[in-house]
Amino acid sequence: MIWKKKPDQTGALQKPRQATSDPEAAEILSVWLRSDANIVAVLKPDTWPDPAAWGLLLADISRHIGNALAESSHADPAQTIARIRAGFTIEMDSPTGLFAFATESDEVDVIRRILRR
Repeated sequence: MIWKKKPDQTGALQKPRQATSDPEAAEILSVWLRSDANIVAVLKPDTWPDPAAWGLLLADISRHIGNALAESSHADPAQTIARIRAGFTIEMDSPTGLFAFATESDEVDVIRRILRR
């Protein structure tokens, strides 16, 4: 299941040093994963005048995730980013709130089709 979190993934993240040392840094997006696998997000929508900036942010976050997984679990950043892109495309094309697949092989088939685009 895509949305199943690890049992030790509770609580808040620490504020990064790069943010605490910058007096003008601002938190613009926070996301929580609930025990029922739904997400809750709060954001400052008027952070940028052009919504495309949010797309750039999402791309940057994808790269950060790929790099973090490479460091923590030796995952290939390129494959991780491709998987993130596949999930993003699925959710943008057909919003579900959760990924809904009958079986894991159905999920793999859908992602393979998206990656071939």
